Amino acid sequence: MEPTISDKDVIRLDGDLFAKRVQFDINGVRVISDNPIYASRDISKAELAELNIVGRVVWAGRKF
Repeated sequence: MEPTISDKDVIRLDGDLFAKRVQFDINGVRVISDNPIYASRDISKAELAELNIVGRVVWAGRKF
């Protein structure tokens, strides 16, 4: 999934697991999907307790 999905980009949010890009900024975190049908989600500093970085992507398969 490199270069857009990096190690440690597996997160738990609202009880679900996602492989997403995370972008930290002064206001909190933006959760970004590589799939354009899913919108980015902004997590405020107040909501950061709900966000857990769980692991890293070690393999991804794809049919061409």
